Amino acid sequence: SSSSSSSSVLLAPMTSIARHGILYERTIDNVTDAWRALVLRILGYKVDVVEFIGGEHTARNTLIRARYTGAKATKELWDEHDAMVSSFGCESYLTEALKKELESRRISVT
Repeated sequence: SSSSSSSSVLLAPMTSIARHGILYERTIDNVTDAWRALVLRILGYKVDVVEFIGGEHTARNTLIRARYTGAKATKELWDEHDAMVSSFGCESYLTEALKKELESRRISVT
């Protein structure tokens, strides 16, 4: 299945992390948040990723704050996108739901 192949892409270079459940979960959380922030940047948002609430209250305390600026996606952003897809298998519901918007942004990169 595609999810198991995506997992194996991530697991292959990071076996030591994947071996320990808590480290794996934290890594996946960070990769997911980085992916979400990148997709927002590609779609023209200025993005900040910040601590939402103190770590003593929750382990998952990341806030992705975005403000639409209409900035054009650069070739560098698309290179970063493609590297995340190939390195981590970052194809997700988010990517699928925003497929048309992402494709139109890629076409406009010169």
